[in-house]
Amino acid sequence: MELLRVEKLSLNLEGRQILKDLSLSVKSGTIHSI
Repeated sequence: MELLRVEKLSLNLEGRQILKDLSLSVKSGTIHSI
């Protein structure tokens, strides 16, 4: 149960980082295809 919780948290953080990178690239006017 604890392991699942930690895994979910890390996934959430990863997703937020990707979103941050995406919004940053959009702001700078260059969208990198993943």
